[in-house]
Amino acid sequence: MFIRYYLELDRPCEMVATLLPSEGPGGWLVAIIQESARWEGELMRRAGLGPPHRWGERRDGIAVGPPVPFGGGLLVPLSWRSAGHGALFPVVEADLQIAPLGRELTQLSINARYQPPPSEPGMDLDRTLLHRVAEAVVGDLLRRVASALNARLGDLSGT
Repeated sequence: MFIRYYLELDRPCEMVATLLPSEGPGGWLVAIIQESARWEGELMRRAGLGPPHRWGERRDGIAVGPPVPFGGGLLVPLSWRSAGHGALFPVVEADLQIAPLGRELTQLSINARYQPPPSEPGMDLDRTLLHRVAEAVVGDLLRRVASALNARLGDLSGT
């Protein structure tokens, strides 16, 4: 399954690009993925997809790759795995991308791919509902990234 989500930042792409992790395990991006994973567990519970512990809300194997030049901006590969057995989103692979949208704006986007597990015997898994939850989680992740970038941009400009 595929999800794309995007928004705009009111800063030049070159300025935003300086804030992306250039090496190491991804630092603040890893923390944001972990926050979104907690939200995923809560959202699944509230959507009636079962208690969070059943779906393994804890995420392990979070990987943040180095930024790669792409389309005038940068692309950062991301992936994470659920630590729990029977997770609804066992592996998610995504690309976080920043790209210029004119001289003063940056488009921040995420393209995510996941493969939901097959339904367990006696369990009628609503794939449409599941996809809506995945869309909400990816949107949440991107909004959290944008918020972190805006905070860091404010720190750079002294506002």
